[in-house]
Amino acid sequence: MNHKKTIPVIFFLLMLLFLGTSASYGQKENPGRDRLSANLTAEQKALLEANRSSITETREAFKASLTADQLRMLKDNSLSIDQKREGLKSSLNAEQKQLLNQNRQLRMMQRQQFRSSLTYQQKQMIRRAYIYRTNNTSAHPGMRRLPKWRRR
Repeated sequence: MNHKKTIPVIFFLLMLLFLGTSASYGQKENPGRDRLSANLTAEQKALLEANRSSITETREAFKASLTADQLRMLKDNSLSIDQKREGLKSSLNAEQKQLLNQNRQLRMMQRQQFRSSLTYQQKQMIRRAYIYRTNNTSAHPGMRRLPKWRRR
């Protein structure tokens, strides 16, 4: 047996196994969202689920209304995201613009309806979770970190 070749191969396989398990172990769905949803009532959870399903339906309806040229523009990797957005905006017809406006109005109405169903304690919990998330991640580099005495 040639030990000079088998030892590096075994070491490499062990490293792959270690890295693969440690990467999957650290990924959780979203513990903050789970903790917040645990404090919602059944009606609020049903309202959120209905909102999510209506948003996906309206997105699918908009995608179905896109023409072949518009789809080709969105799939073109030579364009930046801003160029794609501007190109798509300029190529929308009246029906598509109306559909986008209706989707926007629906989301605003659903958001307001959900906000009005929250109690004061639930609003405070959501605010605390948002402050914690923005102060403990680098996702918002422009936001100022709260002083220690303000963090809870």
